[in-house]
Parts: sequence; C-alpha cells; structure tokens
Amino acid sequence: MSMKLEACISDADVLIKLCKAGVVHILPKVFTMVKVPQVVLNEVERKTPPERYHALKRCEGDWLEILTPDIFDANQRRLFEIFLSQHQYTLDTGERYAAAFANELSISIILSDDKAARRIIETLGVTVLSMPEILWLNIQLKELTLEEGQVVFDMLNEVVDHPITTPFARLLEMAEKRLAPIFGETKALKINR
Repeated sequence: MSMKLEACISDADVLIKLCKAGVVHILPKVFTMVKVPQVVLNEVERKTPPERYHALKRCEGDWLEILTPDIFDANQRRLFEIFLSQHQYTLDTGERYAAAFANELSISIILSDDKAARRIIETLGVTVLSMPEILWLNIQLKELTLEEGQVVFDMLNEVVDHPITTPFARLLEMAEKRLAPIFGETKALKINR
C-alpha cells in the first residue's frame, strides 16, 4: 500500500509549471488531496494551454478539490476575510487565498515556488513546499525513481522563463536537509496509509 501525505493547498505557480510540462500526475502520488482556491485555478487557466488546463480540471472530485469561501459559516468567513485583508500587501492574491484557506481549514502544507511568500507563510506554522521538494517527496515515497525525478525536473525547466540552474542532485540534498527533520521530529507532514 502506498503512503501519501495529507491534503495540501496549491498556489498557481506550481500548478502552472506542472500543467505546462504535462506532469501534474505527480501530485496525487504524494498527496491525498490537492485543494486549490478558485482564484488560483482562474490564474492557472489564464496561464496554461487549454488542453493542459482541462486535463487538470478533469481531476476535480478525484484528487483535486476547488475551494471557494462559501464553504465557511459566517464566523469562519469573517476570519477568512480578515486574514485576506491583513496580508493584502505582503502576499499576492493566489498566495493570500492559499494561506487563508490553509489557516481556516487547518491544512499544514502549501505548494508554492515563491521564496518571499514562503518566508511569510511559514511564520504562520504552515510548511511551504517548492517544486524540487515535491520531487524529493515523490522519490522518498518511491513514486518516482531518481532518474524519473531528473526527467520531470528537466521537463519543468523547459517550460519556465527562468530555468533553475542548480543541479538536480544539489536541490535534492537541500530538500533532504530541510524536510527530513520535519518527517522525523515534528510530524508536521502527516502520513496517511
């Protein structure tokens, strides 16, 4: 039986890269559910080829859940709106909604490649995973071999304006150094069997 991490919330940057590269299938190999705010999905739709966006959208109800604020009762909605307001100048719209949903739904993982947003969001007790860290998790959970991870990394680098120049092996070392203690000590990333 495969082990997976708990549900996560995704910002647009990770989904856009995965959709453009045609490798969005690596997410459900690691996460039980990927929750995406509707405003994030709107950005993904604008920035992704239609056939790739529709392939993602077809996963709704399987491993993809679209989030809108109407899931909250009046009190939660008020707290959600306060959170959005408090972070309107520090996070972009997608990151703000991802963090607000994570806060209200007690979800401890957000997917984002924005380093500045990561620093802010992690002060809230949420772990922000970058694309190389998502690949590291796939490899650790034996969903991808090291070679397959390299291929996916190369595919992702082909679809971005500013490819990552750090060697893949070094990125995996950095991911290991940052994430291994989280698995071993804090259990912040809950594993479901």
